[in-house]
Amino acid sequence: MMDGLRVVVAPVSGRVRLLPPRAFARGRELLGEGQAVAVIDGGGDKTTVISPVPGLLDGMLVHEGEPVQTGQALMVVRMEGA
Repeated sequence: MMDGLRVVVAPVSGRVRLLPPRAFARGRELLGEGQAVAVIDGGGDKTTVISPVPGLLDGMLVHEGEPVQTGQALMVVRMEGA
């Protein structure tokens, strides 16, 4: 992985539901550390996915409603200052 990039992974298996953006910078979504970015619906259980670092959303690796597995990469965050 390149310096300054972090991958956000699915903590559980299920269908991913992306949460709406809260802020933008340089044309991309700006994420805060600990910000909820998605919810994974595992057949009745819902698990919130949070950004582990502040930064810019650099890329989505899944689509809304797509089934995901535990540990699957969901998105890439470019950390602030990187």
